[in-house]
Order: sequence, then structure tokens, then C-alpha cells
Amino acid sequence: MSTVLIIVIAIVVIALVVFALTAGRRRRHSQLRETVGEHQQAAQQHANRANELEAAAAEARERERTHSQTAAEAEQKLPDRS
Repeated sequence: MSTVLIIVIAIVVIALVVFALTAGRRRRHSQLRETVGEHQQAAQQHANRANELEAAAAEARERERTHSQTAAEAEQKLPDRS
């Protein structure tokens, strides 16, 4: 009888250990999924900001080109100083 009791207790202990490990793994996986979601969101925000900055840079280059053209046209309209 005591051998059967020891075997039953051993099986229960093993089952509890397996359950605890499985629960811990599930918890870690859910935390990792949440962290991945946060990182993806941050990456998307950075990509959006990079696109905004690139658009602003392109706009500034266009303004500079337009200004350059306007300055060149104004110089041509000036009377010669020779």
C-alpha cells in the first residue's frame, strides 16, 4: 500500500511541476507577444516620422530650387554694370 501511495504522490508532484512549467511558458509567451506588438507599433511610428521628415526635406529642396530659379531670373533682369 505504501509503495502505491509513493507512486501516486510522485505522479501528482510530476503533474504539478509540468503544469507549473506550462503555465510559466504560456505567461512568457503572452508577455513576448505583447512586447512584439509594442515594438511593431513603435516601428510604425518611427516609419511614419521618417516619411514626414523625408517629405519635409523634399519640400525644402523644392523651395531651394524655386528660390534659385527666381534669383537667376532676377539677376538676368538686372542692368549690366559694365
